[in-house]
Amino acid sequence: MIHICLPPALRVTGLTGEQIANGCIENAAPIDLSQFSSFPFLLLTGTNHLRQRTLELCHQAGFEPHVLLEVKQLETIWHLAAAGLGLAFVTDLMIKEAPKAPMLYFKLGALEAVRTFSAITRRKAYISHAMKAFLELFC
Repeated sequence: MIHICLPPALRVTGLTGEQIANGCIENAAPIDLSQFSSFPFLLLTGTNHLRQRTLELCHQAGFEPHVLLEVKQLETIWHLAAAGLGLAFVTDLMIKEAPKAPMLYFKLGALEAVRTFSAITRRKAYISHAMKAFLELFC
């Protein structure tokens, strides 16, 4: 699932990373993305899937995002948002890796905010420790 991530300077009521890591996002009401239409956005470059979903979510909410900066790495966007440069879309995994970051997060209600990953293995095949660790990231 992706979430909106806001830097401290753009504070509005949201959830902290610790609240999300503790499962509070499940009970949170989804926000109306259009309320952020005047905020500066930080986007990934090119044909990145999260960039495309971000643009689609904004268009569905009835606005074209004001793109302040485009970068190649999601982690870079997250750090730029933490520095106060703008709003970003981030994944659950990023939030769980740094739950104490000074950010606020918001749940999106759109289906495009959820992405399902599947892994297929052979029955009775050996699964290495590295593969098990990789699979646990998405479970």
